[in-house]
Amino acid sequence: MLNKDSVFVIGLDGGTFNLLHPLMDADIMPNLQHLVKTGSSGLLRSAIPPVTGPAWASFQTGTNPGKHGVVDFLRYQPGSYEPALINSKAIQGQTLWKILSEHERRICVINVPLTYPPQSVRGYLISGFLTPSIDVSFTHPPELRRRLLNYIPDYPIVPMVPMEIATSGLDQFVKRLLHTIWQRRKATAWLIEQGSWDFFMVHFQATDVLQHALWDCADFAHPNRAKYLPSEQALVRQFYHELDQIIGDLVQLAGDASIIVMSDHGFGPARKRVYLNQWLVNHGYMALTASKSWMRIQAGFEGLVKKLDVFDLRRRWLPKDFKRERGRLIRRLTQTPWIDWARTRASVFSGSTFGNLYVNRVGRDSLGMVTESEYERLRAELIECFQALIDPDTDQPVVDQVYRREEVYTGPMVAELPDLIIRPCGGYLLETRFKGDRLFDPMPQGLTGMHRMDGIYILSGGHFTAQSQQRTADIVDLAATILYSLGIPVPEWMDGRVLAETVCPTGQLLNERVILDKQPAADHDAHTQSYSAEDEAQVMERLHGLGYL
Repeated sequence: MLNKDSVFVIGLDGGTFNLLHPLMDADIMPNLQHLVKTGSSGLLRSAIPPVTGPAWASFQTGTNPGKHGVVDFLRYQPGSYEPALINSKAIQGQTLWKILSEHERRICVINVPLTYPPQSVRGYLISGFLTPSIDVSFTHPPELRRRLLNYIPDYPIVPMVPMEIATSGLDQFVKRLLHTIWQRRKATAWLIEQGSWDFFMVHFQATDVLQHALWDCADFAHPNRAKYLPSEQALVRQFYHELDQIIGDLVQLAGDASIIVMSDHGFGPARKRVYLNQWLVNHGYMALTASKSWMRIQAGFEGLVKKLDVFDLRRRWLPKDFKRERGRLIRRLTQTPWIDWARTRASVFSGSTFGNLYVNRVGRDSLGMVTESEYERLRAELIECFQALIDPDTDQPVVDQVYRREEVYTGPMVAELPDLIIRPCGGYLLETRFKGDRLFDPMPQGLTGMHRMDGIYILSGGHFTAQSQQRTADIVDLAATILYSLGIPVPEWMDGRVLAETVCPTGQLLNERVILDKQPAADHDAHTQSYSAEDEAQVMERLHGLGYL
């Protein structure tokens, strides 16, 4: 159970007021509308880049990627050109869960991304996105897994990916997402009754998955919405209405607790793919070992595999272990095996949404060719060139802004983060792999929406005061605000601030931060591998299906 001094958090992955306000105005989400009207709300700026990994790591730690070390689903390894898949062990520093546990608060965390493998906490934790399957140990304590699966045998950790619309159809796709959120509601209600909780959080990944696949159907103003049947449009509206019902149920179960509804990033329409590493090749910053002909053959092979998926032939014709082999193929493609590193000055590292560019530096990379004296000049040159990149179909710029890492990150992990971070204009997906020798491509079927910087927050009830004026906050602010609401001093090393205007009637904090000499070290090795080869292949294929790799 929860009481008036508890905090209850509902995470809506990819939630954006651009979509939710029209749904609230149409009375499709009245419970969410009530929370907005009776509480404080506003835009929640995501991490840079606005991707699930760094965003949820920033929420968990209250710090920027320069401290927690996560900028995407794959991690750069100094001295190596082979990326590593991240998990909870990649997060440097203390998480909110650990701080709450050390202060003897009872917590329950359900399916928050980047919590696999699960940490030991004072309470319960069910890991979320990047968990391979329910066949692995995904709970703390471990015996919770057996109890959960006895109660909900088909408990879904991660929803199906957008590409599965091609084989299942829109109706089945949305109905499976509905099944996922109702099972999440069932687990949440069950776990609320399992103890007395100071902090409780449940996360819904299905919103992100649906919006990747069906943004053009969910968005009332999208020009392509008319291509969907009225019944299909109604089913998508039904998804949000039933999600709102679940939110209303959970708020009732939370009683007098302080309620936070939040998202990790925003969302918007997807327009076109841009192959940044091909741009680097075209402009002489990167050299390849493969010929254009061979790369076109590879692109054709990838297209063939996708056609097999569309007609569900791969599952029926190919060997049972082909999924694992395809996962390995996807991983190999993300490693850009055709790059001639000894003749390459810069590359965009495997990732999603924003472009993470690394300079091939002497002394840092095994085949580095850019010296210290050349480094700043090359970065300035690349910034100027990327900002001049134009879409030939529209004559509009592709890149909105290019950041030097020290402009947006601070902390001990900065040296391992990208040398440049490329922020696209809205709607462009910055691809890192190669597709023959193409520079631009249409979005693939099943991907109509992509991430944006501005998510949402709503604070209502409990210790939170109502504010009619919408304010903008940062995702790192929520960890500090949660600690403060629970009477725990906020560590000095956190980057976020307490949203005092929503917690205290006067807007004045009642206690000071605890001053620590330095950020505490993580209790694990960030470079420890926690996936088997098969589990890693499964996670990689899921990321590929979401358009992240």
